[in-house]
Formats: sequence, structure tokens, C-alpha cells
Amino acid sequence: MAIGESESIEVRERERAESGERESAVTVRKRAESGATERERERAVTVRESGESGEGERFVERERAVRERFVETEVLRGFERQRDRERF
Repeated sequence: MAIGESESIEVRERERAESGERESAVTVRKRAESGATERERERAVTVRESGESGEGERFVERERAVRERFVETEVLRGFERQRDRERF
């Protein structure tokens, strides 16, 4: 993660906290599924586990499943990149 990216995430989080805005569970989940930064994914899990999303335990379980799929996808992509490098 670039320094500027980290700072912009912190600014957005601070602005959201100051305004009292809460993201919908759908928004947080979509960001996590779309390959958001690790910090944002962890924040999404924290929000859900703390019950702020209002969906409770089912949502936490779904988020864990999303994280596991994300990790599996990244591992597979890593293997594919390595295989491609070995071919050329």
C-alpha cells in the first residue's frame, strides 16, 4: 500500500467517524469482495463483529467466507503468475 493511499484511507475513516456516517453492510462487503486493501477488509470485519451493521452473527460468518475465498483466489493467482513466469 502506498503512503498516499494509507493517508487517504485514514482521512476517509476520520471524516466518516466525525460525521457519524455508517456504511451499509452491503457497501462494506462489496469493497471487501472487490479486492479492497487489507486494512479496509479488516475494518469491515471489525464493524460486523461489533454488531454495528445490525446483521449480527450471520454476517460475520459470511464475511469470514468472503475472506477465505479472497485468500484462496490470491493464492491461485500467485501460482498462475509463477507458472506464467516459468513458461517464458
